[in-house]
Amino acid sequence: MQRATWITCCWPGLPQLWLRGQWRGLVTALAFAVLVNLGLAATFIWPQWWPAGWCQVLWGGLGLTWCITAIHSCRFVAGWTNSMTISTDRDWTRQNEDDYFSRAQAHYLKQNWFEAEQCLSSAVSVNAHDVDAFLMLISLFRHTGRHQEAKEVLQHVNTLETNGKWNWELKREQELLDSFESLVEEESAIPANPSVDPLQPLPRAA
Repeated sequence: MQRATWITCCWPGLPQLWLRGQWRGLVTALAFAVLVNLGLAATFIWPQWWPAGWCQVLWGGLGLTWCITAIHSCRFVAGWTNSMTISTDRDWTRQNEDDYFSRAQAHYLKQNWFEAEQCLSSAVSVNAHDVDAFLMLISLFRHTGRHQEAKEVLQHVNTLETNGKWNWELKREQELLDSFESLVEEESAIPANPSVDPLQPLPRAA
């Protein structure tokens, strides 16, 4: 397919017609075909139509036109090939990203935390702006008691430019982490019960 694409550069206008379906390519290809047939007819079939000098000018113009359009067609095909490669890479990246996230969801619901974390790490390595994967990773860290890591991931997500539509989810995760910290501080502030010496005599009743 790629070789056939480059072969179209041999005829003016054919790459634009073949790859993009442009009418300009069709007009160019037909016009060049008419001029080539006219030159062949004037040179070999009815040479009395035009003087030899005019035929030389016609063939010279056709040759120059072919060279110019061939260069333009090669650039056009190269640009088209690059765009197709980029599009294919994007599709592959998006497919892998969706696959990692779907597998992470399945493991998360089964509470397979280690496997879910691996899938989420792969998802964010493919797309560093995958906020959905980051949010699930934060929730995973919170469920497994890794609150400091959850806070670090949350701070990273807040720096991303694409987190506008996830404001509510990010705020909710921040509130859950803050509530856990408050609970820990309250528990640490409660003094421990003083130990009772078993040898110490109990106070007598009045």
